[in-house]
Amino acid sequence: MAPKSREEGKKHEKEIKIREKPFPEGQGKDAKVEEPCPEKDGKAKAEDVLDELNDLKKKLEEMEQIVEQLKEENKLLREAGARTAADFYNYKNRIEREAEQTRRRMAASMAESLLPVLDNFDRALESQDSVDATALKKGVEMVRSQFYGVLEQFGVQTIEAEGKIFDPLLHEAVAVEETSEAPDGTVLEEFQRGFLIDGKVLRASKVKVAKRSEQTSENGVNNG
Repeated sequence: MAPKSREEGKKHEKEIKIREKPFPEGQGKDAKVEEPCPEKDGKAKAEDVLDELNDLKKKLEEMEQIVEQLKEENKLLREAGARTAADFYNYKNRIEREAEQTRRRMAASMAESLLPVLDNFDRALESQDSVDATALKKGVEMVRSQFYGVLEQFGVQTIEAEGKIFDPLLHEAVAVEETSEAPDGTVLEEFQRGFLIDGKVLRASKVKVAKRSEQTSENGVNNG
């Protein structure tokens, strides 16, 4: 019975050795194992939250400063816009007043220049009973020449029309006549004289324009 007991003891000892877990290298039974501390981790997390809140607070203060600056700039811009609008309104009114004054001065100057012409017309009419038609015509022609001289002083010139080629920028065709005696598009007659002022059309000439007859060839020979 003794040998069997020794074998059982060896078997039991072997099982114990298998169950034992060796310590890691450099550690023994007395080695200390650090375990996480809930209190320490909680404190670290609280500090992180406080730091984030402080950062947010700082950013919020910066944003508030930017908003105040923008409000101030907006106020200055609105004030500047109001001043600009007022200045433009005053400038517009001043320009309109000056333009009206200029127009009145020009009208007064032209009227003053035309008064002698009117005086000569009155003299011609007053003396028509005592002079013949030839003298009256001569007097009227002199007054007419004087009138055109006044217009020239103000930059007004007559538009040449009769005998000229029709120009739609200067002439207004109110009649057309078929003829073989003038080139196509020639102004045959002027019904109302046109005028330029400083090179621009003040009034277009009303004219009659020539049109080549269909029975006349290009060289002017009648085919009939």
